[in-house]
Amino acid sequence: MIKSAVEIIRENIPELQDINFRSQNGRKWLSLTQWKARLRSIENKNIKLHGRTITASSMQSYFGECIYEWEDGKYVLINEEAYKLIREFLTSEEFNKSRAS
Repeated sequence: MIKSAVEIIRENIPELQDINFRSQNGRKWLSLTQWKARLRSIENKNIKLHGRTITASSMQSYFGECIYEWEDGKYVLINEEAYKLIREFLTSEEFNKSRAS
């Protein structure tokens, strides 16, 4: 059975359930340029560490758990703590050996 990105994240990062997403703490607005730069940074880190990566557009689906909203296609509101946990998982050897092509 093929698992969705959200299912993979929820299975592998149980700490996400401990985050209070209703709290205003840890919320951060990023411009679309800043968001894309973060994704490219993860791509580059994966290539450097593991010799492979998934594309930024594919990677974005894994970040659904940390995104609150998109505004006018120019800004994204994220939970910074959840973002860091997901980023750590996406750059792990475990993830890259099983998912990246």
